[in-house]
Amino acid sequence: MKNSVRHHYIPQCLIKNFLNENDETFVYDKITNKYYETSSHNLFLENNRNTFEGNDNIEKMYSYFDNFFGPVLKNVADSGVLGEKDLDMLLFIAYSTKWRVPQYDESFNDAKNYFSFEDLKIRLEENDVRVEYFIDPIKDKEEYQEMKRILLAAQTFRYKDNYNKIYKNSFLIHTQYPALLGDCPFNELQMESDIVFEDFIFPISNDLTLVHMGRIKKDELNHFLQNNDPSLFLELFSTFRDLGTIFLATRTVCCSDKDYLKKMIDHYNKVKDMDTFKGKLSSYIFNVLYNFNNLEQYIK
Repeated sequence: MKNSVRHHYIPQCLIKNFLNENDETFVYDKITNKYYETSSHNLFLENNRNTFEGNDNIEKMYSYFDNFFGPVLKNVADSGVLGEKDLDMLLFIAYSTKWRVPQYDESFNDAKNYFSFEDLKIRLEENDVRVEYFIDPIKDKEEYQEMKRILLAAQTFRYKDNYNKIYKNSFLIHTQYPALLGDCPFNELQMESDIVFEDFIFPISNDLTLVHMGRIKKDELNHFLQNNDPSLFLELFSTFRDLGTIFLATRTVCCSDKDYLKKMIDHYNKVKDMDTFKGKLSSYIFNVLYNFNNLEQYIK
């Protein structure tokens, strides 16, 4: 069988949640400063990115995961409801996408050389009792080393205490503003701390964003949104979510709504060099979340 060539580093099943009624999406190219419309098939890909030693086994692995998780992602996007196991899968999609994009290649190379397969084994550990349920191949071939991208993503499920914290503090936020999807969609808080799994923002559809927040209690945020007018929070959350997406993107961002995309690009170009935001546009979304009950300071 002939090897595949066009390898998506962002799953097509994710891109499809950002399409318009014509099954296409509007794209902005940061390098050429141009807009165009295209399908999910032509976005966020690199020829032979996952071809190693003459075969595309790694790409086949990603294709398997995309086909497995795709229906879950579509169901959550369509219904806006998390089933019993849906959050597990969304967390894996988020973390695997993080390690899959080119922007994380340098970080992956460092991690790949630092962690052995033994270090990255997937296991549950509680009360000093270890139960191993994933044994990975210990080989030096580049193809097998690439498997560590998946193993790094799966570390969220490795220890029960860590996993419970991530699960407990992860939730969906629904907004009426159509989210942007960029070529680096996993916006993780960059902060010097001892926290292994930092807070992150990850859009999963036009109107749903997966949020992991360990520094606030999601019940308090939900209570605030249910008992107050949420319009200011949702507007600021959406604005800084999308400005962060543009800031993190190396080249390409897309959106189902062309007018909204142009509005956010114009907004980004106006604020990116301001002293308040310069170099910080990816982190400002976290300020909005941490100060959800004191947002007036952000509308001056």
